[in-house]
Amino acid sequence: MEKFEYKDLEHMKEVVRNEIIRLGIQDNPKVQSYNDGYIRGKAPSPSFIFSKSKMTWIEFIEEIGFKSISRKESSETGKRNLGKKYAKVGKQAWKSDSFRKRIMDEAVTAMHEGGYGMQTELSKYFKNDIGIGFGTFLNHDFTYGDFIHAYVEKYGELPHGVRSTWKYATDKELINGMENLFKKYECTSFWDYIQKNHDSLAPDSKLLMRRLGKKNVYVLANGFAAQYGKFGKAGSLNRNKGIGKRWA
Repeated sequence: MEKFEYKDLEHMKEVVRNEIIRLGIQDNPKVQSYNDGYIRGKAPSPSFIFSKSKMTWIEFIEEIGFKSISRKESSETGKRNLGKKYAKVGKQAWKSDSFRKRIMDEAVTAMHEGGYGMQTELSKYFKNDIGIGFGTFLNHDFTYGDFIHAYVEKYGELPHGVRSTWKYATDKELINGMENLFKKYECTSFWDYIQKNHDSLAPDSKLLMRRLGKKNVYVLANGFAAQYGKFGKAGSLNRNKGIGKRWA
């Protein structure tokens, strides 16, 4: 596959500007529309744009002279119709599961179309893009991790700038993730778990120890190895005896 030849930032801006015009999406240049239609090799991918420009999609397209629909509506009306719709919602509505699911979907859609995902970016853009500030979500018992998990569930990938979902998991979710990997690969020890935990399939050892404590992690590892390890209880426990020394 032909690879886009990067010369400098200004050249890349010009290429993307022309590609957006060629695609006919200049009135509403969503990242997904660009990603679906850009010519591979002739123009850069969204991820390449993010890495080279250090900007979100919305920041980049504004830099090259376009505006997203959400930003246009925000500048013209002060907030999107969505924001008006939810502006007077009472506390009781925020307790409704259907309402929380709907508003979360609107939020992750804005994240995807805007090409952003870091917590500082949610704080910066949510008010303009969906009419509801990130702080309002937090006041109603949403967490930043909720947005990351919802994004992954909807789009099957991490949002821009986010490397792993485990950082935002609860202690219970960390333990479940650890157990699932032991079970899936029949891990015989904590060291075996570490070796088989590739592509962030489960929480990494440093995160587990920082959140749960080293002693608790070893106890869990011994238990899961005894339960799921292919060598059986005695073998897995013997193999775990040296793990504490390895990490001491």
